[in-house]
Amino acid sequence: MFEATVSRNFRTGIRLLLMFALTLLPAVVCQAQPFTDDKVSIQKSSVATPATTGAATKAVLPKDQQTALDFNDRVDKKALEKYYYPIAEWTGRLILPEPQKRLPDGSVYINLTSAARPEMIGKTFRLVRMARDAYDGWLEKIRPDVKISAKAQADAKKGGNKIPLLLNGLKRVSALESLAAARPGEMDVIIPEPTIAGTLLLIEDDPIQISGSRKAMVRFEGQAAGFYRKVLHYNPKSRNFSGPAEYVRIDQRYFRKKEDTIPMTCTTGIENSAGNKEGWYIYGTRKLGMFHVEALEPRAALRVGNPAAVTGSKEIKNYLAKSAFAGLKPDLSRQVQWLPDKAAKNLWPVGSRGMLVHSFGWRKSPSENFGWRKSPSEKNNSGVILGLVTGHFAFGQAEVVKCPITGEPRWDIDYFQIYVHNPNHIVSCTQKWHAYMGNLRRGWMYTVPVSDTIARLPDNGLVKTAGKEFDMYRMLRREFEKMMAVYRTGGGTGTTAVRTDISCVQDSHAALYGTFRELEKFIKGANPAESANNANNSLKSRIEKMVKDIEANITFHGIPSGKWKAFYDKPESERYTNVFTIIFDSILSAGTIFPRNANDKMIEMLADHNLPMYNILTSQIGGRIEGLVPLAPTSPRRR
Repeated sequence: MFEATVSRNFRTGIRLLLMFALTLLPAVVCQAQPFTDDKVSIQKSSVATPATTGAATKAVLPKDQQTALDFNDRVDKKALEKYYYPIAEWTGRLILPEPQKRLPDGSVYINLTSAARPEMIGKTFRLVRMARDAYDGWLEKIRPDVKISAKAQADAKKGGNKIPLLLNGLKRVSALESLAAARPGEMDVIIPEPTIAGTLLLIEDDPIQISGSRKAMVRFEGQAAGFYRKVLHYNPKSRNFSGPAEYVRIDQRYFRKKEDTIPMTCTTGIENSAGNKEGWYIYGTRKLGMFHVEALEPRAALRVGNPAAVTGSKEIKNYLAKSAFAGLKPDLSRQVQWLPDKAAKNLWPVGSRGMLVHSFGWRKSPSENFGWRKSPSEKNNSGVILGLVTGHFAFGQAEVVKCPITGEPRWDIDYFQIYVHNPNHIVSCTQKWHAYMGNLRRGWMYTVPVSDTIARLPDNGLVKTAGKEFDMYRMLRREFEKMMAVYRTGGGTGTTAVRTDISCVQDSHAALYGTFRELEKFIKGANPAESANNANNSLKSRIEKMVKDIEANITFHGIPSGKWKAFYDKPESERYTNVFTIIFDSILSAGTIFPRNANDKMIEMLADHNLPMYNILTSQIGGRIEGLVPLAPTSPRRR
């Protein structure tokens, strides 16, 4: 009897222990294997359950998420995968080495997300920047010791600016290290033409910032269900959106701060937008059975077509003054060509390259509390000063490529973004269009009007002599890589801020000045071959005149800002000088203080040289933000 009681009690104890363990299992599973970034809600029963039953509380997903997952479970995953493409052949995420693991070569780690050799995907390598030629001597020169003062850290915290704290105290910080530290754990990049050397990847150009690792072409179908949207994939065979349907995860609105009322980005109503008919490139990463969209790109805006043309230098200047930013409204996208008097046909075949001139304006939203401002965080960063819409300015380059999804010619745009440290975490580096304009955390296409003008330089930017070749686009990239590297570290201070002589527009022109100084040196005494398209005038004389005009256009009667010349001669030199030098340099570069003025003067000069141009204008595309009004950039010259 006693033994039977003990045995029965023992078995009962074991059962209770097992039931208790089972009550913990759902919570353990949910914690160890999160399905998405969404919070998991717990569904509680309305009827009390006796504790002796050991019944477990049921963990369930939000209804909209469960609906999306259930739909995707019925999709043929193998068939769906062929509709996604790598963003580029070689992509990865940069990782800053721990201080004790740094090497003298300034290399960083990179975890590969795409590779020409599939067995390398998912593995981590050392990424080393190599000098291509003598011009790349700057790689060793611009390696500052970084020391971020307590005041600089306090000022950055107060303003919400993201500064590279991981670099604080490090000696001889390389350009790659400052890029990896700019957005730790989130810097996805294209690796340009790497050479494999064991566990090393060697590159001769800066990595290019992207968002995610995969892309697709889709049309949005129906309204959003929380964070989830149904999309239809583009079918290359039928050349329409008859591909498979699936749900993707995408933010409807993103606010940088909780108190903000103007979102940084918005996709609300994208299914009814003008761009949805032609479709959107989506960029991101697949996580646990669902594609997470990190950035968007409008197919129609970047497709190379044959839009209406404005012909002649005088007509182009008139259009620039009166029509370039006219008729702004939300959900606007348009293209126009600016052409010489005698324009050739098919000016933009695949392989065409161009120098890009980028400018954007701002926005307003009526409010009783803040006048035109609706978002408290914009009170001291409005983009409007003394009634002028300052906006932003940058250079870049573009190339016509064949889209791997649609087979159409489209613009592939690289921005050379010179940016001070800022709350939006926009990094001073080379960025693809989708990463800068369409990113769902910091993209500008959602809230402001943006103008991108692509100018085709003579002979596609190549200047040839008997034994040498000068690539204007490669040199342009070099000079901007130098400047962007300085901005990322603040020249060793860890932070950069806007002044009249130091800004996106001023230092973009400083880099451009360096590019054409190098070109001027190259062609001096050289004898480039005659241009096949210009039999009456040598390419040399055309370029010499263009260089002189550009220098005259961006300087004060040919006298450059002292900072520009100093940066060209010695890029690692100290840039922070006394107030008198700041005032003097600002006077010398007064024509490039306002982004709109710099934009228009550059395009007018290019028109005078009969260079064909292609302009893309977008205004608050992607989603609808009620009451937000686009503002064109202005200057004292153009109001």
